[in-house]
Amino acid sequence: MSKLKHFLVNGALFCLVSLMLVGAAEAALRLMGHEAPGYVTKEIYGNVNLLYLPNSRTQWHGNMGQALEYATPITTNSITQFDREHATDKPTGVYRVLMVGDSYVEALQVPLEQGFVRLVEDAINRDPDIAGSGRRVEVIKLGGSGNGAIREYELLMNYGMKYQPDLILDFFTDSNDLRDDWHYYRRKTGLEVYQHVNLRPPAASYEKLDFYKKLLVFPQSRLNRWIAFEATQWRDRRARQADDVASWKENLGAYAIAGSPRFADEAAKWAEAFRLTAGTHLKMSQEALKVGARYAVVFNDRPQVYRSDAY
Repeated sequence: MSKLKHFLVNGALFCLVSLMLVGAAEAALRLMGHEAPGYVTKEIYGNVNLLYLPNSRTQWHGNMGQALEYATPITTNSITQFDREHATDKPTGVYRVLMVGDSYVEALQVPLEQGFVRLVEDAINRDPDIAGSGRRVEVIKLGGSGNGAIREYELLMNYGMKYQPDLILDFFTDSNDLRDDWHYYRRKTGLEVYQHVNLRPPAASYEKLDFYKKLLVFPQSRLNRWIAFEATQWRDRRARQADDVASWKENLGAYAIAGSPRFADEAAKWAEAFRLTAGTHLKMSQEALKVGARYAVVFNDRPQVYRSDAY
């Protein structure tokens, strides 16, 4: 009996100490303001599994199939952009530049103030012709990983135009934007069920979300949410690495050599993709003219080697 009593007392003490440690960890997370990363569904962006809610805080983890390279703290604004909040009414003396694009513009791999959008804005406003003049340039991000021109047009019309831009810069990634547009158009029109051939069907992202939710015994607990997130990341690490490698190979490797057999086999596809992309950029330039804004396309990738006429 004494052994059983001893065992029960030790068990009770262990449970008590464990609860105290868990409570202390929860309190520490709240005192330090650490919000756990949040999983949401795929409605905001079209092709990324880890997404963000408006006005949320999370982290973006990246490894590109190798060891962890970055874990960037992400804070989104009211339109789910990794950017600070911008008033819709344009202040007097402000020249607004809207930068539209894909992952280059979104730049989840670096802290917000180190992204080129913020660096460009800061550099312009420090220029002697601007500083102290009462004028200011405000640069607004509208980017999403995997976006092509079609998705950028949708974001521009749904969100961007309300900021009354004076200049719209659309960043064109020549290595994959044509392909992104081709798949995005076909997915929207029901011609295919994948946006990219290397991505899982849409249902797979909800499977990841379901696993995450099963671990949320206490959804309001920051500690529980951190544990659920890290466990989900660990479970999916191999699949994530495989997707990263496949994405780079599919988007860059196959078309890197001019005149490759794959280019010849898919000539009709690329002609259609070019029509979709070019036509969408023309639509964006026309919408810019309607509101008195200038429009330009920025080639932010290397010169094309697989479609020189498009470049």
